[in-house]
Amino acid sequence: MNYCIKRNLGMLAACLALTGWATAQPKPIEQQGQSGDADVAASQANDKSVGMKFLRDFGAKGDGVTDDTVAIRRAFGWLARGDRTLYGEPGKTYVVSDKLSVWGTRILFDCQQCIIKNAINAAVADPLFSLTDTSSNFIRLANFAVQFDKPTGKGHTIAIMGSGNAPQAIDLENIRINFQVGKGKDHNGAPMPAYGVYAYGVYTLNVDRLYIKNGSGGLFFDTLQKVSVTRAVVDSVTNFGMAFENVVNAEVGGMSNVTGSGQNNQADVYFNGCDSFTFRDSRIKGGAGAQIMAGDTPSRNVNIDSNHIEVYNPNHRAIYLKANTVSAAVTNNFIKHIGGNGPFDASIAVVEGPGAPLHGAFLIRHNIIGVGGADILANGILIRTSRDPVNSAVIESNTLGDQTVSATITNAINLAMVGSRNVVRNNIVGSRNMTVTNGIVVGPRNVGTVVQNNVVGGGIVKTLLENTGTNTRLYESGAWTPILKGETTAGVHSYRQQVGSYRRIDDVVYFTADVALSALDRQVAGNVILDGLPYVATGASGGYGTANVAAARFTFPANTTMVGAFVQPGTTKIGFSFSGTNTTPVRATGANLSSDFTVTVSGFYFAK
Repeated sequence: MNYCIKRNLGMLAACLALTGWATAQPKPIEQQGQSGDADVAASQANDKSVGMKFLRDFGAKGDGVTDDTVAIRRAFGWLARGDRTLYGEPGKTYVVSDKLSVWGTRILFDCQQCIIKNAINAAVADPLFSLTDTSSNFIRLANFAVQFDKPTGKGHTIAIMGSGNAPQAIDLENIRINFQVGKGKDHNGAPMPAYGVYAYGVYTLNVDRLYIKNGSGGLFFDTLQKVSVTRAVVDSVTNFGMAFENVVNAEVGGMSNVTGSGQNNQADVYFNGCDSFTFRDSRIKGGAGAQIMAGDTPSRNVNIDSNHIEVYNPNHRAIYLKANTVSAAVTNNFIKHIGGNGPFDASIAVVEGPGAPLHGAFLIRHNIIGVGGADILANGILIRTSRDPVNSAVIESNTLGDQTVSATITNAINLAMVGSRNVVRNNIVGSRNMTVTNGIVVGPRNVGTVVQNNVVGGGIVKTLLENTGTNTRLYESGAWTPILKGETTAGVHSYRQQVGSYRRIDDVVYFTADVALSALDRQVAGNVILDGLPYVATGASGGYGTANVAAARFTFPANTTMVGAFVQPGTTKIGFSFSGTNTTPVRATGANLSSDFTVTVSGFYFAK
């Protein structure tokens, strides 16, 4: 440079031009936000900390008053050159009045628990953070809170958009978005509601420790592959808490709270047209719509596991799958219908949607369903379709009941479907305080359905099994409690032994009973019976089943030597009669009982 001046001052301009100084001009804000600051770029060659900088290095104040938009855009332009880390500072509040574009490869923005105050005009639909598809790979945004001090704008807070080259490997970590404009306040954009995080066309997105409070929506992911969401809180939003459209391979878990506000009747967790969707280990405190819901477009390989779900709103379903879902497992969930808010429609429902009938297999296993207060739950587990499905459902080892409340379940397990091959086994229905109107309902034309080893009782069970179908193979076994009574005066006795078992195959019920008294109520009168068989016998034309008294201790009437037993038609009672040579059979009455009475009886009958 000095050589040029000494030789010819007229050459100064040319030398300056060669160094790039003479033509350097301040760039518009838009260009600063897109390509970085020219002064910073010119000094990078001698900057030993070129891979790491702070927002203050670009002029950001962070005082909560100064508009830092230009400085932060400048910083993001520098960050976009790749392989760089940009830091904010703890305790700082950065005011932003226009969108911030983030792009680059292998970059980190860590604001170190700072606050970013969103001051974007409420009428503008731009997002606060915008990640586009151009060179947006291996990006991590972490450790900041977004604050709204005025009516929220129409844009998403964080928008990740891919249209051609999909953004890849995007990480969002420890971000708090609090729409401080009132619980559930809508901030609808066009053509859809604005969300805390919106992503479209992304390959590999990881979200960890995200907190979204109020506003119109939590998370909305559309056309993504490989999504992971962990340890998030989405509380009191107006629309979907979390929505997944056309997502392949989504793993969602560890949500500490997902709650809708109750304004727009949307699901807390919604998935539609997804493949390999897992939602697990989370807590949902019910909003206005279903807590977990499938859309009309078929999803496949769905896994809903180990969640705690509270249902507050009436006539809604905790887990609501459409019948065109292809292969779904609903396992190990705890579902509680909160008392005083019912009646409730269903806890777990697989219901026919538009288009095709059922296609895949459904596994509903190890779930616990409770109903609070004196409320009514129409269906504990419901599978319903009106067209011939080509699926099977296994409903196994579920518990429906609550030991502490006097609620009512109308249909504990309801297979109101056509042509399926189902297994219902090892379920426990009812409690000592609960009324169950229909324990297990098997609808018409259920071909090959097996009902086995279920326990229904404890409370008031009006009908254990309603079978209106044909060509259905039903199998069930369980226990019943035989009660010794007189038909005129029942009496209240004390027992040393009081056990019964049964096995039902289709309409035939095989039973045993073993009764021994320790004390007899002498007020007993009338014909003696054992009451409490698990199913009502058919009418007089076919109700008498075969019974055999294996052992008994009666006081025999004169001229009788044998005692027999029979099932009384149209009842749940076993009667006894004495007979002898050339003697007309007579019924056993209270006069034939003693304090050491015992009887062991077995047989079968046809259920009503």
